[in-house]
Amino acid sequence: MKKIAHIDNSEFFRKQMKAFLEKAGHKVEGFEKGEDVLTAVGSDDIDIVIMGVEIMDMTGETLLQRLKEYYPSVPVIAVTSSDNEERKQQLTSLGISAIINKSENWQEELPKLIR
Repeated sequence: MKKIAHIDNSEFFRKQMKAFLEKAGHKVEGFEKGEDVLTAVGSDDIDIVIMGVEIMDMTGETLLQRLKEYYPSVPVIAVTSSDNEERKQQLTSLGISAIINKSENWQEELPKLIR
């Protein structure tokens, strides 16, 4: 079982992700603000952060930079509906562990990355 922090600006997708991951046996905390994720990762034993690229209070790139600066050992997976290759390259250069397309088969890809 992994303890996962999930941040996404869509409440619908947060609920969908939480149900999916909890069914797989993981503990999930959902967030809509980057600052809240940073606090949770700092105060809890979060194993993995799953993030949308579009979030409420900061850019996905800013959140990723801050996570990698303060918690470099915590893997971060992006789940996005964006096909912007430049943005994906930027996330990769900032240290993202993996990028999954939200509009494709994320339910098949995500379990492969959470072990």
